[in-house]
Amino acid sequence: MIESRPEFDKITSFDEFNEYYWYREELSRICKSLGLEYRGTKQELNHIIEQYFKGNLIKKSLIKNDKKQVETITLDAPLLECGFSFNAKFREFFSALTGISPFKFTADMATAWRKVKRENDLSFTIQDM
Repeated sequence: MIESRPEFDKITSFDEFNEYYWYREELSRICKSLGLEYRGTKQELNHIIEQYFKGNLIKKSLIKNDKKQVETITLDAPLLECGFSFNAKFREFFSALTGISPFKFTADMATAWRKVKRENDLSFTIQDM
């Protein structure tokens, strides 16, 4: 016999919440309705909801849209301050620098970029890529 799942607002504890299966999209909607961070993996969203039941609210992060745009890209420009992105502008820069055409960004570059953003590393420059 299938037990029907109660609405989220009727659930009183994380243990009770954990008794039921939730899709990632449902977890995201729940977090969004509570004003919590709603982007992430299913595991991350479950953690956010667990913290909610413990009284720790993980508010949604603000996405900064005020990227600084640098007129001229230089090797010593900090990645976080030059408007870096995996786009045509930086592909052309790296192509001219390396003589490789067409230039392709590597998985290592993507990993480094994620680490720089996560750690807010202002000392990491384009040359470090």
